[in-house]
Amino acid sequence: MRASLQSHPQPQSCQARTAGKHDLHRAPLLSLAVLAVMSLGGCATTPPATGHLIEGPVRLGEMAAVDGPRVRPDRVVEDSRCPTDVQCIVEGRLIVRATVLGGGWSRQVDLTLGIPVPIADGMLTLVEATPVPIAPQTADRSAARFTFTFQGGR
Repeated sequence: MRASLQSHPQPQSCQARTAGKHDLHRAPLLSLAVLAVMSLGGCATTPPATGHLIEGPVRLGEMAAVDGPRVRPDRVVEDSRCPTDVQCIVEGRLIVRATVLGGGWSRQVDLTLGIPVPIADGMLTLVEATPVPIAPQTADRSAARFTFTFQGGR
């Protein structure tokens, strides 16, 4: 009976299945190769929307590297700073909502210019924002640059 089965041509799907049986010894090697590629993928970092980390002043939406967590200023919540060409009685303040990312976590915080906020094992501070408004209602948000510092951790 076996001889008669071999004399008839097998359908193509059976031939492919038979060839696969002979290649079973390669399956562990293929599995190891796939596993190796996947584990290396974990080493790669996903770039932020802007393409790379910036050490220094960043625009809204850019990711800043601050010697610890990464910080992305998302929007200006309040900018009541006194314009440079006006004498003010009240100083005003700047509040920026930012997303802070660390090793496996992220958190949104409102950062007030010059006031440290506890983040993870340190303190995050919005230390500078430029340009300072020139006249009331003339601040161009797209031109704004924000500088952050992080102290502590390691």
